[in-house]
Amino acid sequence: MNKFDITQLNIYPESLMYYTGKFWIFWKDLNSQYLGCNIHMAKDLLLKSPKDIVGKTDYDFPIPKDIAKHFIQCDQEVIQSRITKQFWDTFMLRDEKKHFVAIKSPLISNNKVIGVYGMSYSRTTPNAELNDSPMSTENIYNLTIRELEVMKYFVSGHTAKEIGKLLSLSYRTIEQHISNTKIKTGCRTRSALTQALLDYFKYKT
Repeated sequence: MNKFDITQLNIYPESLMYYTGKFWIFWKDLNSQYLGCNIHMAKDLLLKSPKDIVGKTDYDFPIPKDIAKHFIQCDQEVIQSRITKQFWDTFMLRDEKKHFVAIKSPLISNNKVIGVYGMSYSRTTPNAELNDSPMSTENIYNLTIRELEVMKYFVSGHTAKEIGKLLSLSYRTIEQHISNTKIKTGCRTRSALTQALLDYFKYKT
């Protein structure tokens, strides 16, 4: 991450490195080379440390080459569009079939896309067998019920003062919930927070 000013990033991806939730968190450069990942992803990929992923690509791991190519194509789609997107992936990892939902967003510094970051979580059923979006049933950031209530209004463009009135809570309490959610999602700015959660609430409605 020393190739650019981390204080100008739209998120602090390295703050997610030691998050222990059971989903993969990762960030890559413009060439889809890994800049880092969280402990859970490193463990699944048989790495000694999250830092061991730095410089590798999806071709370096025990997944089918066509799947690795697909992962990278998805990276480039997000980078080119500058839009957060959701992808379904089903592949074999060490003789076990995995059904993953991947949510990827552009990594931005000084309004310039410098890579991609995202998270993937496992489902027990493939996309074709689900009747609704995975985002409607999976709280991947482990937000509390109150944080989800606040974020529902937040991503819709309401101010903290407005949310406080809607939920009968103080302005300070709403600001604290927003701050906590930024920490959990690794987002540095409010615009990045909105972008990270927009798909979740789009599918919840």
